[in-house]
Amino acid sequence: MNLWFKNIFSKPLVTILLVALTLVGACAPVKASGSGSMVPKYIFLFIGDGMGFNQVQAAQLFFSGLSFTEFPVRGTLRTENVSGSTTDSAAAATALASGVKTHNGYLGLDPNGQQLVAVTVHAHNNGMKAGIISNMSMNHATPAGFYAHNTSRKALGDIALDMPDSAVSYFAGGGIVQGADATVDIAAALRDKGYRLINSLDELETLHKGAGRVYVQAPELVAGQNMAWEIERRTAINLAKLVEKGTEVLYNPQGFFMMVESGKIDYAGHVNDLATNVYEVKALDDAVRAALNFYKKHPRETLIIVTADHETGGLTFQKPLEAAALRRIVGSRRLSYETFYRTIKTGQYRTLAAWKPYLRQYFGLVS
Repeated sequence: MNLWFKNIFSKPLVTILLVALTLVGACAPVKASGSGSMVPKYIFLFIGDGMGFNQVQAAQLFFSGLSFTEFPVRGTLRTENVSGSTTDSAAAATALASGVKTHNGYLGLDPNGQQLVAVTVHAHNNGMKAGIISNMSMNHATPAGFYAHNTSRKALGDIALDMPDSAVSYFAGGGIVQGADATVDIAAALRDKGYRLINSLDELETLHKGAGRVYVQAPELVAGQNMAWEIERRTAINLAKLVEKGTEVLYNPQGFFMMVESGKIDYAGHVNDLATNVYEVKALDDAVRAALNFYKKHPRETLIIVTADHETGGLTFQKPLEAAALRRIVGSRRLSYETFYRTIKTGQYRTLAAWKPYLRQYFGLVS
């Protein structure tokens, strides 16, 4: 068992936070029986994919505060991969899940291609339950880093095949991308391994303690089998709801480990869409608030970690950011860049006169 897991299951809080490479974190775990160590029983790891300090600052100003920026323990980190280069989400997820840095594109493998043991497996072996929640597809890089073993994050079919035999009791969020290398029906394979597949709010509400193995697929999916953009979301199923329900499904005397990813921060960063980005950071914060509600009921047994895998987009501000200016830029937006691009491609708006009502409604632009 490597340093990360030795510490997270048996060592003091400060060591846990340092080894976990936290951006910000909070916990008040109980002392283990017969030892002086502080051992968390319920562990939440939140990952803002592509979330740097400026993304956090922008969301904090726009929404007048974020819960996780008030956590009592904070730190900074460097996220280079094993070669010292800029990491991708696969290498970062592997490092966060196993404590071992690796090559970009690798999932659950060390630099030599040897399989690593993820925290989800260690949790399971310690009598705990494990859950993975993401607003991205379930075989995308970050969630896959916590259950899969592959030399390529692009091998989506092979990656998904690792889901049914994983140590994860609760998958929730996006769908499954059937990659070009897909050879079996993953949904059928999950059912064969005892997973209950649900995709509606009514079914979600029926889940409680002892529900067994569950895969919750959000009903409102967009391109790439991802959950809807937070700026456009219409259903009540969001990351926060999935975390809230996950605490019920995973609850047991031995505890649980839950990884929660807000992965679309990264996508918005790639196209420098600040408005969509701050809403995705807020989606992460809402999920953290759901964990904090659980923490209030179990304050001496709960560890909450909020971190990022890397920054995306190079967001910078030429002068100090002001809330009023940010609200003028972001507050009038009503849709994501993805929807806007899709609208452009339809060709239905061919003149400025035709565009004006659309731009006024969704961007707040007036002439």
